[in-house]
Order: sequence, then structure tokens, then C-alpha cells
Amino acid sequence: MPTIQIEVRRQYPQAVEEQLLNNIFHCVKTTFQLPEYDRNIRLVMHEAHCFQYMGHLAQPDILP
Repeated sequence: MPTIQIEVRRQYPQAVEEQLLNNIFHCVKTTFQLPEYDRNIRLVMHEAHCFQYMGHLAQPDILP
């Protein structure tokens, strides 16, 4: 299994985080034809001030 790391600027409800991890795993599993047990995914949360991305955007979480 490829190592997958998802980095976000804020915490989401646990159900949303689990759904995100499951959806990404499903896509990778389908693409690489992996077995169901072969997971290596991390969800990393950063405080917004520690996650600098596209500084010209007023709300970087909402891409145009």
C-alpha cells in the first residue's frame, strides 16, 4: 500500500474524517487493486497559522 498523508487546516467531526479516509482508501484500492486490509493512511491537522498555502486567497479552504 502506498503511504497516504492528508493534511488539513482544521479539525472536522469524527464522522467526516472517517468518511474522508474511507473514500480516499476506496479510490487508491480501486486504482491499485489492493486488498481490503492494506491501509496506510494518516490525517494530519494543522492550526491555520501553521498551514501557509496560497497566501493571495482570502479563504484558502474555498478554492475558486
